[in-house]
Amino acid sequence: MMQEIKCLLPNSLKPSNHCQVQMSVMPSGAGSRQIDIKYTVLFRTENDEIEEIQPITKTICTVWYDGIYPSIKIKRTISVNCPVILSNHCLWNLVNVDELNRALIDCRPNKPISVNIYAPDLCIRTGSVVFIFVMGCIYSVPVAWSLKREKICDCEMTEVQVGISLYEMKHTCSHRFLVELTPLNGMVAPDNPELLTLKFNYAYEGLNTLSYIMTLPNQRTIRIYLNIFATLNTKGVLTALRRCIYQPGYLAVLDCGKVPINNLDPVIRIVWLYNPTDVFTTWRLLRGNTTSPDSIIRCLLYFAEVPPLGKLAIPFAFMPTEMIDYEMIFQCSFGYDTVKLLVKGQGGLPNCIETRLDVPRYVEKNIRAAHRNGLVYLSMEHLSLPVMPTHSLSREIIAINNDTEHVIRFIWLPERIANIINVVMTPCWGVVQPKTTEWITMTVYSLQEPATFTTTVACEILDLTERKRYQRNELLRRNKMEKCKQEFMITEKGFFRPGINDSPPYVLDLEKPKPFYLAMSISISSKGQRDGYPRMLLRQMWEQTPPYDLMSSDINDYGGNYERASHSNNMTIGDVIRIIDGILWDALHSKMFKNQIEFYAKEEIPTYSQLVEVIENETKPQLSRRVTSGICDAIVNKAVFHIYGLNPKHETSILDAE
Repeated sequence: MMQEIKCLLPNSLKPSNHCQVQMSVMPSGAGSRQIDIKYTVLFRTENDEIEEIQPITKTICTVWYDGIYPSIKIKRTISVNCPVILSNHCLWNLVNVDELNRALIDCRPNKPISVNIYAPDLCIRTGSVVFIFVMGCIYSVPVAWSLKREKICDCEMTEVQVGISLYEMKHTCSHRFLVELTPLNGMVAPDNPELLTLKFNYAYEGLNTLSYIMTLPNQRTIRIYLNIFATLNTKGVLTALRRCIYQPGYLAVLDCGKVPINNLDPVIRIVWLYNPTDVFTTWRLLRGNTTSPDSIIRCLLYFAEVPPLGKLAIPFAFMPTEMIDYEMIFQCSFGYDTVKLLVKGQGGLPNCIETRLDVPRYVEKNIRAAHRNGLVYLSMEHLSLPVMPTHSLSREIIAINNDTEHVIRFIWLPERIANIINVVMTPCWGVVQPKTTEWITMTVYSLQEPATFTTTVACEILDLTERKRYQRNELLRRNKMEKCKQEFMITEKGFFRPGINDSPPYVLDLEKPKPFYLAMSISISSKGQRDGYPRMLLRQMWEQTPPYDLMSSDINDYGGNYERASHSNNMTIGDVIRIIDGILWDALHSKMFKNQIEFYAKEEIPTYSQLVEVIENETKPQLSRRVTSGICDAIVNKAVFHIYGLNPKHETSILDAE
């Protein structure tokens, strides 16, 4: 590795003086480097002779630098068409994106790196599974890339004519159509991410592997192996939602993290499995689980039936007693197969609990905006809720955006884990008109068992415009078929009946529209009541109606000392700003909102004047009372209703504990 060092030194230094040295380093390759600076000290003797001081034992400085290559990174994964409902977070863990991103950073010139990408394990089906990788830049430098298929199967190659006298050997075997990547080349810019579409076909049983070579600037190459495993749809199989790559002997590996010893409530983590087949599969716990109260790691589920293409949450309770590493193997079975689950954790000091071990990375705004034109999408892909006590609720506001010209219907699928969590969406179903947005209030109820995990909430979307077009076409088909059955023609050639498309209107060959699913991940952490965490009663939470109404103006101010009734539904802009200001103050000084602040701190935050201008001039005339009720409901509940002295009800206190 060659580097160029330029140093500017004065000719001489006076006694007890110093100088500044300017140095520029130009790396010729990536990787960490160390530079040792050698120097010579000369002095003038009495006889005006120049001599050198030897030896020199004092070090001036040591310079380290790290040369980097411009590279790309997979920053978001999107499930476009898949029989199993997968959020961005689920797909990220399933296809092994972390290893691909690590290879994109670590690859060096003329040193290829091999990476395995895994498609979800599904049963043999005729349909295709489509995913999208959103690629962005790591540094503020555009990066060119290209992909080329590499033949690794044993099938023979055929000679294909590509020009007048130009022939190429290509492999057109049956494995070629199993994986399709588009596009095969492009340029990723900091402000222009690119979409890489992966299309998988599950046509052959067993494991099938195809290879692509990705070429990056500076003679860097990455060999990407795409693995597809297809099972029979008549055999009950369960697969881990977080793929276990480095420990293949286990079905799943669960890391409970570091947990305080001698805690009063156990820390509950969840192992997620899914059923890739079209048959019901029964899961059973066989051995390894101890039912004694003093056991360190316990499985809280003994038996479960998983529906076709459904998911299973297996909770494990971890309560360490010593500051050591714990590890336990659980034997379970589905059908005739016996598999192992590895659960491990570590005991630690108080207040050392790692609450969020499964939170997705932050995604930039331009990456989130990719693949959102002309589509139906959710306003957010991940939500980290603050730490809640058990038997409490938390509310958030999300939106379903319809950026198409069609009318769509949405139905939220229920999400409930027994004794741990219950997620309720309001409204649970509805219709969204073209180019509009539907606001959804998400209420999360924490039940009696404290747990920390990441789950998925899914929404079924159906295009009503396409369904109406399909129904009209089917009605026309039936009418014309009945008409053709009643008519016949006799000519010299014989007897025949007319076809349904011999005259207009013509019957089209349309497929029945099928629903697709949108999913988002939610990070939930509930804390036990015996850990000194205060809570509110659900009954008292709901009995007091929070006073809110964004439609009221500032002229409806009744005076600062006026006590309005708790059931009134008026609130001024000043009160709303006061609530928001209080929430921000609490968030900046509370550990509960630490994750949210770290997540949203990278966004562009509007100023106070911009916020007031948007509320008064743009947003306020467009909001209906129904929409504002949901927004203010979440705002006021987050502010714990009356702690800011807006409309206190002195008869009862909602902060009383049971």
